[in-house]
Amino acid sequence: MRTSKRSEATFLFINEASVYYERHESRIKPAQGVVVLIHGFLASVDSYRRLVPILRKKYDVVVFDLPGFGRSSKRRAKVYSFSEYAAVVHQLVIRLHLGSVTVVGHSMGGQVALKFAQRYPEDVSRVILLCSSGYLKCVKRPVRLASYLPFSAQLLKWLVHKQTIKPLLQEVVYRKSCLTVEKMQAFERSLNENVFYKSLLYLAQQREGDMATEVLQTITHPVLVIAAEQDRLIPLSTGKRLHQDLPESTFKLIRKCGHLLPEERPKEVAKAIDQFILEKRTDQSL
Repeated sequence: MRTSKRSEATFLFINEASVYYERHESRIKPAQGVVVLIHGFLASVDSYRRLVPILRKKYDVVVFDLPGFGRSSKRRAKVYSFSEYAAVVHQLVIRLHLGSVTVVGHSMGGQVALKFAQRYPEDVSRVILLCSSGYLKCVKRPVRLASYLPFSAQLLKWLVHKQTIKPLLQEVVYRKSCLTVEKMQAFERSLNENVFYKSLLYLAQQREGDMATEVLQTITHPVLVIAAEQDRLIPLSTGKRLHQDLPESTFKLIRKCGHLLPEERPKEVAKAIDQFILEKRTDQSL
């Protein structure tokens, strides 16, 4: 067994979008598997900064910015639906030669992870959901139509900037100490980009509804559903319903934690991921 410290950060052009990704090799060789991390709405690779160093002790880790967020492109393109996001993940897996991966999705990223597993089952060994969204309908038609109006991006930016970011973030966490200066700056960088608001409008135009019960029931991969007790964005009932609808799922509740699960409790999340991978690997070998 040898150690590795290799990491890379670069871009791939996928389906009309420039996609920023980071690849962190496991610190031990051979790695115990590949973990792909998918962030949520209004987030980026920065939401996994505390989780990646723990996971890469044993696993190769790939984390990337969905088109429209972070360092990835925010141009008009047909890449903002869950189906197209899943296609982006598929291309990452293929072009980086990752093989069958453990895919982890936080918040909206949970829906992307599920869509990825449903559309490209051969790419996935297991799915892990962190405070995953679920059962939301598609964007209402009046909102979609309004997103095409001139100056809609400027209006959206004005509405967002009327709010103060820190109090809003404090509402979604249990441990306020996780809101570091770096975390605040990462959010503010995105919110200060004019093109970011255009990408939000593209997302509103293309976003389909969350996966329905009958579709979720077709996913036969092992799934770990992790919910946070003090999550004010995603009700605990959503996690329990996902567990009920996903036939091969396991449910875990983390107490004294808010919506930003990978940032508030990275050690506990990493431990749960590691245990789940080991358990399912053992089950498959029996």
